[in-house]
This record gives sequence, structure tokens and C-alpha cells, in this order.
Amino acid sequence: RLSDFTDEFGITYPQYRDTNSEFVVASGVATFPTTLVIGSDGTIIGQYAGEMTATDIDEAISLLTEK
Repeated sequence: RLSDFTDEFGITYPQYRDTNSEFVVASGVATFPTTLVIGSDGTIIGQYAGEMTATDIDEAISLLTEK
């Protein structure tokens, strides 16, 4: 269950289950895991296929949010 996972890892941000794959199709996700970076306006500003470390995620966010 999703709630067991979020409780175990202390995740408090909203979760979304794409039970009918609408989001996967709309966003073009073709590989799992995929990490999406969402901008402050709610749009996808980056998409990364494959496993990422915490450092990889920090670097991706920094690159994508530089002004």
C-alpha cells in the first residue's frame, strides 16, 4: 500500500497513483524509475530516466532552476 510506503519513509508531500497510466502516457515516461522535476508553476522542467542518487537529484534541480 502507498500509505505504508509513505509512512515508513516519512514522506509528507502529496502522492498520486496513476492507476490507469494517464499520467505516464501524457508525460512520455517510458522507463522506470523516472524522476520528474516540477517547476514552481507546476510544469515539468526536467525528466530523468533511471536511478538517481540524492546528489544527482540536487545537481539536476540546481541546473534546471538556475537563472
